[in-house]
Amino acid sequence: MTIGITGTRQGMTPLQLRTFTAYMAWINREHITEIEVAYNPPDGYYHLIHGDCVGADAQAWAIAAGLSWTTTALPSTADPKWHANTPSTVIEERRPSLTRNRLIVDRCHLLLAFPGIGPERGGTWYTINDARDHGRHLVIVWPDGETSHENEPA
Repeated sequence: MTIGITGTRQGMTPLQLRTFTAYMAWINREHITEIEVAYNPPDGYYHLIHGDCVGADAQAWAIAAGLSWTTTALPSTADPKWHANTPSTVIEERRPSLTRNRLIVDRCHLLLAFPGIGPERGGTWYTINDARDHGRHLVIVWPDGETSHENEPA
């Protein structure tokens, strides 16, 4: 199972981070069999793919790496001040941000999105809308920690 991440450079709110951490623990401990049935990953393989940006990407990488997940960084060609430079398992070539965001959606089974407070614009919302357009399983974790689920597998 591959989880894709999108979120703001400001990072997850404390409540988003708590929800994400609980979700990752849920995958690792309590419901592995149910998730394997829904996604059929080979040999219980769990993988996180992220854009290697400061903020939400770096936070998600740290938690996934702490759980011994395989991680892939898809860094962008954006200003280097926004690069997290995580020591991911795989680090791919730099790409334009929107190209990178489409690849995250294309490669994941589930996209976890961590939008900030404010207007629905920018890279996080581009990626959320791309996931919707492609019918990808999407969980939006709102700044208050509440979640919205879309396109859940049958």
